[in-house]
Amino acid sequence: MQKTFCSSELTPSQTRAFLDLIKTCQSYEPVRLGFPDDAELFLFTCEQTTVISCLIVCKVQNDLWECYVFTHPNRRKKGLCRDLIGKLCELAPADTELVFLLDHQSPDALTAFSFLEMDLWRTEYQMERRISQKEALTALPFPPAADAFSLSCKKIREDSEEGWEFIVFSCADTPSAPANPVGHCRVLKHGHARFYLYHVEISPDFRRQGLGTWLMETVMQSLPENTGLYLHVSADNTPAVKLYKKTGFHITETLSYYLY
Repeated sequence: MQKTFCSSELTPSQTRAFLDLIKTCQSYEPVRLGFPDDAELFLFTCEQTTVISCLIVCKVQNDLWECYVFTHPNRRKKGLCRDLIGKLCELAPADTELVFLLDHQSPDALTAFSFLEMDLWRTEYQMERRISQKEALTALPFPPAADAFSLSCKKIREDSEEGWEFIVFSCADTPSAPANPVGHCRVLKHGHARFYLYHVEISPDFRRQGLGTWLMETVMQSLPENTGLYLHVSADNTPAVKLYKKTGFHITETLSYYLY
């Protein structure tokens, strides 16, 4: 006997059941997607006391909900995923965009998304760079034109996480004029040895001068040794992908976002 439930909060036993289901899916296929930390809504189907399919929702914005679907390998192709999505559509306010994540490690998920006629919205890469002991101890590099650019670093706090903001300045022609910001990025610490890179940008008029490479190298040499630096970048942003590869990042995961 199958029953479907919807809740804004899970009990400890339900949480364990969700984690058991996700672990089973990861054992069946090399799926990297897991239980999101910021989940706010849970739909799931149980067979007796076992969760056989679940839909986890993160409300990124009021009108944009990010969704993760897991179905037990022995219960697939039976409409469980379709039924949960249908119930979610009944609950979501009008004009809400439902975005489903796919990490290209599950052919069954891709088949299901195609059957449900979901539209590919965008694809992005997760990239990683390990910081070695030697790099952490190396002196910070000079800018491409030492007299023309400078860099500041200030401590920040964002979404309860501590980090730093790096800002690249173009030095003014006269001492009395203020320097102009022409680039920036943010680094936030997650856990003991993980750092995430956000909002990397060099002003269009100052690109192709080596500032992006200098900024990346400075960030990496400012981090503790034996840590990891992670980022997400659109697969369509070829210049950014080239910059990150040039500075030692490699792709660890490909994520696609599908609209329903």
